[in-house]
Amino acid sequence: MKQRITASLALTLVLIFFEQTAFAAAIATKAGKTFNITLASNPTTGYSWRIDGSFDKSIVKLLGSKYERPKTSLIGAGGREIWRFKALKPGKTAIKLKYVRPWEKNTPPAERRSFEVKISKVYIQSAGEGCRWKYNRSRFQGRALPARKSC
Repeated sequence: MKQRITASLALTLVLIFFEQTAFAAAIATKAGKTFNITLASNPTTGYSWRIDGSFDKSIVKLLGSKYERPKTSLIGAGGREIWRFKALKPGKTAIKLKYVRPWEKNTPPAERRSFEVKISKVYIQSAGEGCRWKYNRSRFQGRALPARKSC
């Protein structure tokens, strides 16, 4: 009986630990737009966010990441890391990040974050009253500007 309780308690603690360190969120955007993933970070502890695995680079492009210090003068206070991406074309992919100390190779991450990214098409809608906006996409490398109004 005592062994069964101990095993149950250990399993519960593992599940609680997993729930605290695993996180998933959804991001919806349109092709051509940029989006950010912002995560709490404290490099004074040695930890930083890293890409965990890979994501579909034909759908999403990593533009870069930066650390923003906190707006406090407290020594050792944490700030945030901002990861910037560009949605290239419609589709779905998962971006996974892990919070690690880079020199600790065989240690599991302190935290993991997973973001399901869904990119939709950019739709051109009429301007109303029978008028249409026409976009010359080939001249402007896929951008929907400038527009001409025809009624």
